[in-house]
Amino acid sequence: MLMLLWLPEPLRDYLEYWGASRLIPPVHKLIRKRLANIVAHAAETFDHSDWDAVLKTHVTTGGTLIDGQQIIEDVSLVDYGGIANDSRFQRYLERLGVAEIDGLPPAEQLALLLNAYNALCIRLIIQNYNAGALRSIMDLSTPQSNVWDLPAGRLGGKTVSLNHIEHQLLRAGWAEPDVHACIVCASASCPNLATAAFTGERLAEQMHERMRQFCHNPTKGVHWTAEGRVLHLSRICLWFANDFGGFRGAAEHAVAAARTDADPRCLPVQPDVRRASLRYFRYSWLLNAKKPEKPL
Repeated sequence: MLMLLWLPEPLRDYLEYWGASRLIPPVHKLIRKRLANIVAHAAETFDHSDWDAVLKTHVTTGGTLIDGQQIIEDVSLVDYGGIANDSRFQRYLERLGVAEIDGLPPAEQLALLLNAYNALCIRLIIQNYNAGALRSIMDLSTPQSNVWDLPAGRLGGKTVSLNHIEHQLLRAGWAEPDVHACIVCASASCPNLATAAFTGERLAEQMHERMRQFCHNPTKGVHWTAEGRVLHLSRICLWFANDFGGFRGAAEHAVAAARTDADPRCLPVQPDVRRASLRYFRYSWLLNAKKPEKPL
C-alpha cells in the first residue's frame, strides 16, 4: 500500500479502476432497456406513497459533513432513528417484499428498483445503528462477507443484497448511467438521497435532476480548476467509467449535467474535457446521518 502512494495520481487512479473493474460485473449493452425507448406510461403502477412520506419527513437537505480534512457540503442528512420508528417505513418494506415486479411496466419497474435499493440500504443501517454509534456502512462488512453482499431485505418474494439490486437488476437491465446518481449507499460522498420517491410517470425527469444535483456539488460531484486545467469528479465516474462510455465519457456526462445550471461554483469556465486532467475526489464513507436526538 505504501508503494502505491509514491505512484503518480493518474496511475493510482487507473490501478483503482482496474481493481474495481474486476469486482464490478460487466453488463451486456445490447440487451438493456432505455427510458427514451418507452413510448407511453402504462396504467399499472406501484404505490410509493409511504416511502415518499418517509423521505419528506426524515430527510433534511443542505447539511455539512466533515471527514478528517474533507468537508462535504450540501449533503442530505437522514434521520435514521425517526425512520426506524415510522410505521410507514415498515409498511413500505412489507409491500416491497411481496411486489410483483415482472407485472409492472418498464418505467414502473425501474422506479421500484431505485426506491427499493435506497429503502433496503436504510433498513441495513437501522438494524445496526445503535444510537448513532455506527460511523460508516462499511463497518457492517464481516470477514465472511462485505456489506454489499449481506441480505438487505425482501424484494419481490426474494431475499436480496444491495449488490444484487445494483448489478443484476439495475445495471444489467438498464442502459441508464444516471442510475448511479439515484441509488444512495448511506455515505457522505454518495449522491444525495432524494426527498421524494421515484415514480414511473416522472422517472426520466427525476433521474436527470438527481444527476444534475449530484454533479452540481463542487465538494463531491464536479469541480473544475481552470488554472490547472484539472477536472475533479466523483469516484463513481472512475469505478463505473464503463457504464458512461469510458473515462472521458463519464467526464463529459458529468460536465453536461453540471452545466444545466449557471451557478459558477463547480464550473466557472466550460472545460475542454478532451484536454483536461481528470482527478477524483476522495470518497468519504462517513454515514449521512442527522445527529440523533435520542437512542433508537
